[in-house]
Amino acid sequence: GAYITPEKLDTISNNPDEMKKLVDELTAARDKINNLESQVEQLTPLAEYTKDVLQSDEALPTTLVAKEYGMTAIAFHQFLKEMKIIFNRGTRWYPNRKYAKSSWFINQTYKYKNNSGKLKSSTNLYWTQLGRHEIEKVLTSKGVKRIA
Repeated sequence: GAYITPEKLDTISNNPDEMKKLVDELTAARDKINNLESQVEQLTPLAEYTKDVLQSDEALPTTLVAKEYGMTAIAFHQFLKEMKIIFNRGTRWYPNRKYAKSSWFINQTYKYKNNSGKLKSSTNLYWTQLGRHEIEKVLTSKGVKRIA
């Protein structure tokens, strides 16, 4: 439905060109609405992916992320170290200052028994889904493509 003011009705009644102009404007508005509805339809799956996957708190081990690029976790860590994304202290890996407050990584603590049977704890660097997505953009910009 539409609403036409009395003034507009007088204008289009007395001038056929104004009627054509109004019809053209309404047609353009309808086309724009249809186009926007189509865009919403196309973008809805991406929005759902963003909500469901990128914001999930699921953590992925480096081994899994590295495998997507045909690398071992050791080679992947070394590559990211050369890119100044992460650094290591002993056997532990940490995000560099630029990435430390990002939501790319989490450190998960685990318990283990050492050689003498004493209970110890340590941490591993894990990737969030957002981190996995963002590192793909960084690696793609460096010419490194996912293979899996």
